[in-house]
Amino acid sequence: MDFSFWNNKKYRYGIIGGTVLLLTVISLAIRLLPMGDLIGTGDMIAGPDAWYNLRLVEVMLASGGFIFFEPMTLFPTGQNIVWGPLFTWLSVPFAFLAGDVTRTALIDAVSWLPAVLGCLMVPVMFFLGKKLGDWKTGLLAALFIAVIGGQFFSRSLYGHFDHHVAETLFSTLFCLCYVLGLSYLHGKEISVKNPATLRLPIILGIVSGVAYLLSLLTMTTLVVVGFFASVLTLIQFILDYKSGKPTEYLVVLNVLTFGIAVLGLLLYGVRDGFGFTDYSYGLLAAQILVIAGTLFLYGLEKGISKLQKPWYVYPLSILAVAIVGILAVWILLPSLFFSMVGSLSSFFMPNGAGWTTIQEMSAWSFESAVSSFGWGLLLAVGGFIILVWQVVRRETPAALFVLIWSLFMCIATISHIRWEYFFAVNIALLAAVCVSWAISFAADEVKKLLGKKQPAEAPVGKKGKKAVSTVSNKPDVLKIGVLAVVVLVALIFTGMSAASAVTTASAYGQAG
Repeated sequence: MDFSFWNNKKYRYGIIGGTVLLLTVISLAIRLLPMGDLIGTGDMIAGPDAWYNLRLVEVMLASGGFIFFEPMTLFPTGQNIVWGPLFTWLSVPFAFLAGDVTRTALIDAVSWLPAVLGCLMVPVMFFLGKKLGDWKTGLLAALFIAVIGGQFFSRSLYGHFDHHVAETLFSTLFCLCYVLGLSYLHGKEISVKNPATLRLPIILGIVSGVAYLLSLLTMTTLVVVGFFASVLTLIQFILDYKSGKPTEYLVVLNVLTFGIAVLGLLLYGVRDGFGFTDYSYGLLAAQILVIAGTLFLYGLEKGISKLQKPWYVYPLSILAVAIVGILAVWILLPSLFFSMVGSLSSFFMPNGAGWTTIQEMSAWSFESAVSSFGWGLLLAVGGFIILVWQVVRRETPAALFVLIWSLFMCIATISHIRWEYFFAVNIALLAAVCVSWAISFAADEVKKLLGKKQPAEAPVGKKGKKAVSTVSNKPDVLKIGVLAVVVLVALIFTGMSAASAVTTASAYGQAG
């Protein structure tokens, strides 16, 4: 079969773009299956939270703004609303499109939002996978996220009117933007003396900052993705210093990303306290600390570089200053210190017995993991190992960020099942990395199997005569076997996920 047309960018991009669009439509269609049973009934499928989100929309439609205090809950005092406003803001256009003032029509209209946000994960995952690998990785990531099960799927169904899918979408969007920044800027010389070198870093930093701010305006707990970027920054500074690569890109990227978050939070409004469950001074301080920490790491690197000390002096100096800094915050700002410690411990450690009565705060069991992701877990482990190899061999910051992101999300999900709807992204992405690697690993052998001879330059022997080529046109059975096994597992994973998705969506609609 002639595949020469694939070399034409117009045809190649058209086919890839059409495939992503088709997967997006399929993803939306599956998520709309409950609509047939729910539309016109005035019912939703997310329990009490859905009805409270509906109240926020109704109040915004009536008053023109998002309310920050809820007098109708926590009787008799009322309470601040700790949820972000973005999901409610996004719901309002759907409500306007309804063109009706009845509550049933309003419910039917806003119930579209979770499904739309869920299907938008498909193009986001394509670009994330493509940047992490190639177009094959992108398409596979888009395919897997379109049908993957578990809490991510159930929370992105029509009628599941809650902000969880928005959290997943905007946190993943930030990770995509940050990965783009790392990929394009790593190893590049950036200097204020040469303004041309600043254009791309500034653009990528602003885009990343806007995506991060959208995450925070969805839910304050998404400060965790900023934590992932902070861990990456620390490790990457050390790796770049050891290898002699420029680090200015990390400074520009982080200052703009977290600087925009600071400005956005100030415009939105900051409240008293240091807890990370609210838009507090603690949340604002965390962004400022990341900026200050990045500038400190850069300044320390330049100082040690001038002294021409061995590379390991840099991480040792960081460790010493970190210990002093932690002690200083503990003594001078105990509220901020214990808020940070409490937030990190609640993220990574299981809750007490009282909290386990809340389903989404309970621990993730092996049965739940297999039920949600099945064979995708094996593919994800393979993808994780491949990314580790990439980081060791090439010191790729984008791969390192995905490893940090995936590792922390895995730990968080094991502790609290609520993080499973975030971890589905990592499973889909790592699985795509694994399958794409297997395809590339055995690509030449598949060509041999199909009868395509591989060009081989015969080495020149003595007296200018060409020696007999030792390149064999027989396919490597081992490589073909690896590809066959990985593709088989991927097909089973995709098929079972798609079947489960259709069954789950239909059942949710009938349950109401």
